[in-house]
Amino acid sequence: MIEPIGVLTMLLCLLSFLLPIYYCTSFLVISMLLGAASAFTLGGSGNIQPAHLLLAPFLLIVAREKRFNYDVQQALRFPSAGFWLFAYLIYGIICAAIMPRIFGGAAVIMSIGSTRFGGNSPTPVPLTPTSGNINQSIYLLSDVLCFLAFYSFCSIRKNFMFVGRLFFTLAALNIVFAAIDFITSITNTGFLLDPIRNADYELHLEENVGGLRRIVGSFTETSLFSFYTIGSFSYTFSLYLSGKWVFLSSLCSIISLLLLIISTSGTAYAALVPVLAIFYIYCSVKALRGECSAPGAVYLIAAPLLLTNLVLFIALNPMISRSVMEFIDVTVLSKSQGQSGIERSEWNKIGMQNFYATFGLGSGIGTTRVSSWLVAVLSSTGIPGAFFMTGFIWACCRRDRIEDFWIVCLKNAARFSCLGYLVAAALSFSLVDLRLPFFALAALSASKPNSKTPYSSPHSGDPTS
Repeated sequence: MIEPIGVLTMLLCLLSFLLPIYYCTSFLVISMLLGAASAFTLGGSGNIQPAHLLLAPFLLIVAREKRFNYDVQQALRFPSAGFWLFAYLIYGIICAAIMPRIFGGAAVIMSIGSTRFGGNSPTPVPLTPTSGNINQSIYLLSDVLCFLAFYSFCSIRKNFMFVGRLFFTLAALNIVFAAIDFITSITNTGFLLDPIRNADYELHLEENVGGLRRIVGSFTETSLFSFYTIGSFSYTFSLYLSGKWVFLSSLCSIISLLLLIISTSGTAYAALVPVLAIFYIYCSVKALRGECSAPGAVYLIAAPLLLTNLVLFIALNPMISRSVMEFIDVTVLSKSQGQSGIERSEWNKIGMQNFYATFGLGSGIGTTRVSSWLVAVLSSTGIPGAFFMTGFIWACCRRDRIEDFWIVCLKNAARFSCLGYLVAAALSFSLVDLRLPFFALAALSASKPNSKTPYSSPHSGDPTS
């Protein structure tokens, strides 16, 4: 069934063929924030989100350009990032098609979708094909197509810069949606967001932890909001440390950091520590090489001072110390001992049982639900899948010899954003699908922009020029 937002999405798809490609790109990237929206509801079979619909016109417009075939060949050439991602796609689809049949009954699964034992079951069922094998394979295919489309589009310097600015805008819009979510909650006007909260699955919108309402923004739950916000924070904070858009990037990163702190999400708290530590190590290495920027030097000096003073302030105030410890216990520590924590731990245990039962080959994408992206990769695609995905991440993080400092800064921001997504996903994601923003940013980091061969179609006007 088509939803009202689906009608709007279809209209934007049609407009994408009439307007310059930059509008289509903007529609697509901005729609990636609508994590609780459904353009089409397929009953018990799932939902089609606006971003996946808008990916189609973007892909078609980019694919008809003269240089698209060349760019795809470059992306898929060994050892480029596209080679590893395409290999993961092929192996993942093969696993989804044959592994649940070959190893049927060898282990139990927390089924994703319907099986011959019935629909989604809260209890384990024997290893068997599920409807999730098809759904998740389609999602992975869309991720690969998104990567290739953005890789080709960003091969032109002008387009690369546009996408870089667009993801900065996305980080700002994520803050706006969080503010709207908070305001509509305290004013009891949450119904105003119903058009973008119409997905046909459970929404956790009005939950409270430690006396604070959990922030969900435009997503289904606070853990997913934290996942996207970690990526946005990493992107804007990297730009700040590079000395680019210093005021705006520092403002966006500070607000995103505050949103993560007050979100009451265990994923946010657990992911922030390694992400901030990685940034600190990065700045330290730059300082040792004599390449550290002024904002980077400020972070190197201010971070330990602020942390030390904050710890001392809390430790010297018994009432505040007690409140902080209770809050940490409620939001992080006690979760592992609560019903949800025990359940998610059991999911991961079952996922690893699938890994061992299939002799490290994987039980197939979309077969079983887990609670960590790392476990999802191992349980779904085994050692070969983990190898291909490691190659993909390595290829995206590999630095190019580029003289343009702006391109270097945006590539670094995209890499740090992907790293933030990976850290958050490793803590809470149930599936191998890392969502479209991750793969668009991975394409940004892996692309090789130049200014010699501009796009030739009439769909090349830049609305920001």
